[in-house]
Amino acid sequence: MDKINNFAKNLVEERRARNISQRKLAEYLNVDASLVYQWEHEKCEPGLDTLCKISAYFDIPIDELLGAKYPTALLNEQERKIAQN
Repeated sequence: MDKINNFAKNLVEERRARNISQRKLAEYLNVDASLVYQWEHEKCEPGLDTLCKISAYFDIPIDELLGAKYPTALLNEQERKIAQN
């Protein structure tokens, strides 16, 4: 359930930071605006294809949109450099 909570919170933050309405995002994604509302209120979550489109729309990585955190201590040097960028 945390994944949904993080996604919902991050979706709202990204959308509001860019002053984008639920309707405008829904139009871009070719879904009903009520579905965006449901995502933001933790009723359901988008499929992988839609998640990729949302990520592209906001120009942020999917893992950031989902709120995933990776402990850098577990990464090798090359992965650490990538994670920092």
